[in-house]
Amino acid sequence: MSPRARKWAVVLALLLLLAVDLSRPARSQVTARLLVGAINVYQATLSPLMPRIGVQCRFRPSCSRYGEAAIRKYGALRGTAKAFWRIARCGPWTPAGTVDYP
Repeated sequence: MSPRARKWAVVLALLLLLAVDLSRPARSQVTARLLVGAINVYQATLSPLMPRIGVQCRFRPSCSRYGEAAIRKYGALRGTAKAFWRIARCGPWTPAGTVDYP
């Protein structure tokens, strides 16, 4: 097998594994666990620095808490989409303290 064909075989195998993982329930998805872990790292490291530089979330719960809850509830694919949609709605037109749960 040529190196190019081997590379495509690996890519297809990874896509198949991803498809299988995303078809599982949200609490069983490895991808969901990885995303929640990444959010937890953000919350522990970068999030505490945000108020110091003048950046604060306009929503309650914060966008990272919303993303974590949405991924846990809906799974990696749909939860991530909901979290991105929430972040896209953030702006000066959104009143501070807006309550929005997943």
